[in-house]
Amino acid sequence: MGVDYKTLLKALDLLEEYNIKNDEVIFVGGTLLEILGLRKAGDIDVIVRPDKRKYLESISENPFVGAFEAINLTSEIQVLKNPYRYSGINDDQCYTDELYRTIKIDSDTKANIILPELEFGKKLFRDR
Repeated sequence: MGVDYKTLLKALDLLEEYNIKNDEVIFVGGTLLEILGLRKAGDIDVIVRPDKRKYLESISENPFVGAFEAINLTSEIQVLKNPYRYSGINDDQCYTDELYRTIKIDSDTKANIILPELEFGKKLFRDR
């Protein structure tokens, strides 16, 4: 698939349709690794604030897929649940402890990415 800034904007636009604002989204997983230029992502992985995730779970036909209980918004966009639990960190902590950085996608749009250290730690723990 490949993740470019247009793809990230499309993902943010889709999440906005669910009343999820840009500052309530953190790009994680392979998406972060592609943003950093380390590898190609197969899809877009995000976490959202826990209250927004509960809303998505309530309206999703098939809310739990895979180890991270992903909600597939589309075939390319997944909302993960607690992907850093192996480090003892839940989704809520990613927001309250500000475990993310904000990047500029274009002149009008900013997005949050998880701290790379968390993603690398997860990959090491899972031997990937």
